[in-house]
Amino acid sequence: MKPTTLFPIIAVLSLITVEYGGWALLGFLTGQGRLGPFREQFFRAGHAHAGVLLMLSLVYFVYLDKTEISTGL
Repeated sequence: MKPTTLFPIIAVLSLITVEYGGWALLGFLTGQGRLGPFREQFFRAGHAHAGVLLMLSLVYFVYLDKTEISTGL
């Protein structure tokens, strides 16, 4: 299996886990549990950065596959 086929699958599965983590964080923040102010900010920033980086990696894989086809690799 080519890396440009395998790694996007891994990235999409990772994106699902990041979204689930954000949903769990929302549950904590809405009263099911209590987080301290540091943990709240840390979780929010961590999930935002992880989601953005995973989306950028998916865009990168689209362009990587196009350049691979055009160069004949």
